[in-house]
Amino acid sequence: MIQFGNARQVIEDTLKKYKGDMIDKFFKERTMAIDYYTYNNTNKYIENKFIGSIQNEVDIYTSKITKRLIDRISLVYKKSPIRNIESDTYFEYIQKKDFQLKKIERIHNLLGTIAVRIKMDNTGLCYDPILEFEPIFSKDDYINPSAIIYCLGHPDGSRGDVRDMKYVYWSNEEHFVFDHTGAITYEEGNENGENPYGIMPFVFLHNDTIDNFWTTGEGFDIAQTNKQIDQQLTQLAFKLRMSDGILACNGRVDAKNIQIGLNKLSVIEDGNMYSVNPQTNIQANIQAIKDQLDLLSTNHHMSFDWGVRANQSGVAIKLNNLELMESREDAVEKFRQMEKQIFNIEKAIIESETGITIANDMFINFTEIEFPDPENERNKWDWLIANNLATPADYLMSKDAELTRDEAEELILKNKQINNPAPVASENGLLQALNRPVE
Repeated sequence: MIQFGNARQVIEDTLKKYKGDMIDKFFKERTMAIDYYTYNNTNKYIENKFIGSIQNEVDIYTSKITKRLIDRISLVYKKSPIRNIESDTYFEYIQKKDFQLKKIERIHNLLGTIAVRIKMDNTGLCYDPILEFEPIFSKDDYINPSAIIYCLGHPDGSRGDVRDMKYVYWSNEEHFVFDHTGAITYEEGNENGENPYGIMPFVFLHNDTIDNFWTTGEGFDIAQTNKQIDQQLTQLAFKLRMSDGILACNGRVDAKNIQIGLNKLSVIEDGNMYSVNPQTNIQANIQAIKDQLDLLSTNHHMSFDWGVRANQSGVAIKLNNLELMESREDAVEKFRQMEKQIFNIEKAIIESETGITIANDMFINFTEIEFPDPENERNKWDWLIANNLATPADYLMSKDAELTRDEAEELILKNKQINNPAPVASENGLLQALNRPVE
């Protein structure tokens, strides 16, 4: 933790901390969680557990459990929230917001504490997760940073080499870049190193924090369990490979020619060869893996479906995931506060970059998640339309977020014309007369 004194002291303290923390256990665990979520060469975490001939018999088994579970518990931005603000211009700048915040929610659930930088490019506002950074605190507040320093990247791909690395400093008043020697450079047009927005363009996301800024994410134990299950599945594959038995022999054996393996034979003299069948309970190993997955799912408010349940109604699915829905309610409030912080930063950036003033208030409503239940959904829309609370166009727009009202109404009219074609006029005058009702 770095306390703010002056810019020079902060730079020196940060460089020392970055050089020392590159092998810190906390960031090693974060890196492992990221690797398991992105399924990035995860066999490296268990291959040292299988040395000798076992790797010649079976491949290291890896699975993508971490991504599946993290995506499943990240439900706040599963459906785009509804934002109400008296400004049409504002929505032109946030076209990528819901997509990027959905990714940020997942990264936050994976890692815990992260920073989110809000910036503007030629397409509008962007929301970038910052995973490795150093928060700067005042002497009387160790939870809310007064400044932030983060690395622009690792040029050669090595996290342990700090040469040629650039660092960025932001506070409410200052903004500049410095290198690994501490030499400061300023952006063109900002030679005084001032923050043009008057506010740090960052928000910080935490899990339940008590007296510490850094918190861990759901992904730490998920990734650790993913690692253990990969190891157990590899062991299980080896046991299945051995289930037909291992060739063995007794008698005089040349020690130099002894080879151990399923497809290996040793040179013997005056001896016998036979098959050894290890008594391994494959089913017990499979059940142990299932139990571990069930426990992991329970710890994260989920029920793990092994494909034995029949088709369930939306109500049944919701009841099975009641704890997960309750956990989502807590997360919604956290992201509601984050959205308010982001909005204040967005206003400052838009005004600074474009000169446009955005309204002061923005109201956000996070849409409830509805589980698939065709019958209930049909009854719901029938009731809404019958009571003039919605129209068929509203239904189509609820199914396609990019569909405008005009397009929906045009589609309904087109379908009516196809489903109820106008009767074709007959050229036979006698038939027309016969079909005409008698007055």
